[in-house]
Amino acid sequence: MLAVKGDPGHVLEPARIETLAELANAFTQLLGTRTQASLTKAAEALPVRDGRKPALPKSTLSDLLGGKSMPSRDTVVTFLTVCGLPSPQDQQPWLVAWERISTAHLRRPPGAVRVRDARAQWMGVHTAIRLPDDPTSSAQPDRVGLQGAESRTQDELPAYVSRDLDDDLRAKLTGARERGGFVLLIGDSSVGKTRALFEALRDVVPEWWLLHPADAVAVSEFAAAPTDRTVVWLDELQDYLNHPHGLPAATIRSLVSAGTVVAATLWPDEYESRTEPRIPGQSDRYANDRQLLKLAEIIAVPDEFSPNERQRAEDLADTDLRIRIALNTPDAGFTQVMAAGPQLIHHWEHAPAKQCYGKAVITAALDARRVGAQAPLTWHYLAAAVPGYLTPAQQAKAPADWEDKALSYATMELHGAASALAPVSSGMGQVSGYDVADYLYQHSHRIRRTVHLPDVAWEALVNHHHANDTLRLAGSAERRGYYMHAETLYWRAINTAAGSGASAVIRLADLLTKLDRVGEAIGVLQLYAGAEPSVANHLARLMAELDRVDDATIAVLRDHADADHSQAGTNEHVGRQLVDLLLMGGRGNEAFDWLHDRADTESWAADRLAELYLELGCVDEAIAVLRPHASTDPWVAFALAPLLSESGSVDEAIALLRPHADTDPPAASALADLLAKHDRIDELTQLATTKSWAAFALAPLLAEQDLVDEALAVVRPYPDATNALAEILAKRGRIDKLAELATISPHAVTKLAKLLVERGRVDDAITALRPHADTHPWAAGQMAELLTEQGRVDEAIIVLRPHTDASPMPGLMAASQLVALLAKHDRIDELAAEAAAGTYGAAEALRALRPHKAHPDKAR
Repeated sequence: MLAVKGDPGHVLEPARIETLAELANAFTQLLGTRTQASLTKAAEALPVRDGRKPALPKSTLSDLLGGKSMPSRDTVVTFLTVCGLPSPQDQQPWLVAWERISTAHLRRPPGAVRVRDARAQWMGVHTAIRLPDDPTSSAQPDRVGLQGAESRTQDELPAYVSRDLDDDLRAKLTGARERGGFVLLIGDSSVGKTRALFEALRDVVPEWWLLHPADAVAVSEFAAAPTDRTVVWLDELQDYLNHPHGLPAATIRSLVSAGTVVAATLWPDEYESRTEPRIPGQSDRYANDRQLLKLAEIIAVPDEFSPNERQRAEDLADTDLRIRIALNTPDAGFTQVMAAGPQLIHHWEHAPAKQCYGKAVITAALDARRVGAQAPLTWHYLAAAVPGYLTPAQQAKAPADWEDKALSYATMELHGAASALAPVSSGMGQVSGYDVADYLYQHSHRIRRTVHLPDVAWEALVNHHHANDTLRLAGSAERRGYYMHAETLYWRAINTAAGSGASAVIRLADLLTKLDRVGEAIGVLQLYAGAEPSVANHLARLMAELDRVDDATIAVLRDHADADHSQAGTNEHVGRQLVDLLLMGGRGNEAFDWLHDRADTESWAADRLAELYLELGCVDEAIAVLRPHASTDPWVAFALAPLLSESGSVDEAIALLRPHADTDPPAASALADLLAKHDRIDELTQLATTKSWAAFALAPLLAEQDLVDEALAVVRPYPDATNALAEILAKRGRIDKLAELATISPHAVTKLAKLLVERGRVDDAITALRPHADTHPWAAGQMAELLTEQGRVDEAIIVLRPHTDASPMPGLMAASQLVALLAKHDRIDELAAEAAAGTYGAAEALRALRPHKAHPDKAR
């Protein structure tokens, strides 16, 4: 504590400093008997920090001590260091004071609060269990966290147990504080990710504004006019990504560029499904999300406490009985117990007989979310669905006030903390719906995965759901074989345009086609083709498959293509489809002319025109068409480079690809191949030290020269660059080196297992795959094939099943393999269970094998 200059009797703490003058006075007292010259000299002797040499020139020091202007953070850190406060812990209170003063003038974003003032529960931190009869449950000032006993009591949080990831998290947030950044914690429900992020922000940026946007639209609105020193809090990021119009990657990029800290959490399955590589030729629904998530600094949060974390919890357990209970509770993780997870499960699964109605309400809510209802559930839905979860006797004996009692039981707070259903406000004293507890939902999903919703529950969902869920519920109903419900929901999505009307039209047409109602499918597409380019494109593909292309279809496509072209450029999908139809109809000259009109301004048209020239053997013409677009379009550069190389213009081809190599994998691969092919190994070797694509090409070249250890060293920093090397090692039969490569990248296991099988070592191949089968669907698929070939079908099914819920890739591959396996072995009941789970292709396979069992709609 410091005495203020001029008033030696008044003590001023950093936490009480509010003005620049007070900060300058405090720094003067900290200076003590040191001279300014000695501080300047001491600063010159400090080591380089963050790439900069610390300095305290006389003028800067004079401004600092005189309060003439706001010092920079680096200046404050340097001053504190030479004044005998070198540790981050010692400097933290002063830096918080500096941050508070330097941000006092900033505009407050509407709805934002200071990070230090944010309420944990408002930010998504689970309320911890309460122990109302325990004397230690009251606030205890001697064990509070960063903000003191008052805020801890207010937030009703237990003491924070430091996590192993905290240092990494704070380092990433510190970097984001300096230059903007996107920090994402990935972990299952109730594993402590939100609490860890909340605590880290209070440490690193306590004086910044914290904004919790309501939805993706609000994020974009803030990004259009961001405020300095602001944290955008996106807990449960999937809620923003699932918005009808999504959360554009460009919005996050803009926020980071403006210096904003974007702090978010996400479930692992949501991350995995959105980051799987796209499948060529298929729609890429997660293209934007994949780009957005690439921007994030990611930290994984484990499901369970490590031994070190448990020890830190033990150190706090004597002063907080809640921590002691969590440590001593078997069969549940520490953080889950703290969030009342096991109590929630018991409350639901073991409800008293007289609370069967409350249990039914909870089950109806959990089932609705399982099949795609993400918005808060209305009481209209819950009340309508409840009879499906009761016996006839229970329905008959329902008391007059069963609804009130059931809702009271479903929303009851356990230990004063979490509840199975939480009301969502639509205003003072008004409830718009109910959300289910995440931990309880994840548990219910595991045990009810293959349980069909009662018919009455499906009907209730069709009649009472949020418009944003319509398309999702329609797809869920279709995957489960409820085709009548799916059709109704698709029509509703079309009529309300919830999310994407065009997508609903296309998916309805696909459903009708699957049900052998092709004429109706064509009629639906024709009805909307004139208004929606994507619908016109889908209609054209369907007509082409049926060999029924007519002038009317071509005319609709042409209208869309010409309309787009007059505004900003032709819709590529529509344009390519139009060209294909013209060629199919023998109207090649018309296709050439149409592409020529666009080739100068649209790169895709130039690319397609070049393909036609190459089919005719006109290489020079293809090069001439592509060259104007190659500097701006990596795909065109990728197409042009081999043509230039084959014509002798190797240097031009390399120069063309180089600007695209860091951002476009095909261009990078082509560049690496060119360098390797033309003996520019030194250049490739130098690039391989920093570029994964160069390592990808260099490693197999080294292996071909029997420099296998050198090849392994090249790819060791780049697990994704091992495929080509693995292929070479497999061809050469190098089991030992393949096994070593598998420790770098699991993808090498595929080649290793295949080689072992070729040598008759099937059991060894299965053993090699087993450690990866739980986390990598492709490893599970290969292992399942080997098990099936050995007649171990049950084991194969067990290996595949955990991956079938991933969507769309690679879960689709695992699902297809599992469904094919069950169908081949006539395991009808298991196939029906997978249909109930919504596994892709299961309902269709069941319908083909046993029509009378496959159609839930027909059972009504």
